[in-house]
Amino acid sequence: MRGSLERVIVDWPAADRSELERMVADDQAILLHAEADELELELECSADTTYSYAGQQPRSEQISGDGAGVSATIVGTWSAAPIAAASLRGPCERATHVVASIATGAFTAASSSSSRTSARLDAGGVVVGGSSSSSRSSRSTGGETSACAAATARSPRPPVGCNAFIRLTLRPLARG
Repeated sequence: MRGSLERVIVDWPAADRSELERMVADDQAILLHAEADELELELECSADTTYSYAGQQPRSEQISGDGAGVSATIVGTWSAAPIAAASLRGPCERATHVVASIATGAFTAASSSSSRTSARLDAGGVVVGGSSSSSRSSRSTGGETSACAAATARSPRPPVGCNAFIRLTLRPLARG
């Protein structure tokens, strides 16, 4: 899709991913403000659309690097009917993109980081120094990979337990 962006959302808070699921179920367009690597839901801006599901055979992928890793199984995609900018309701000035499609399945994401700092001062034969270290890790899951085995290309909906939202494809809003 020309001008479209893809964003993995496995690191989003569970409440935000749940809000996306509600919006799809309610046939409400998902509108966002996208700038650089930042995405912000524009919940006050709305439009009606229909998200339809197309199943596929389960496909798995693993992405890792820089202390982070994602393991995902994708079983289908929710795709939105196009919306016209004229159909937007509410304060929509900041909305830049609509979610055109959502890859669905199960995932596990993990990240970790650590840092260590130290300082040493030698002042006239007196040595003063110190060090500190910290580490941080997080883990996020959505769905169960084992539940994804029931998916087929003809599935009318994702299997129960394999319906987590993983990746968004964003289409720029056409402003008249």
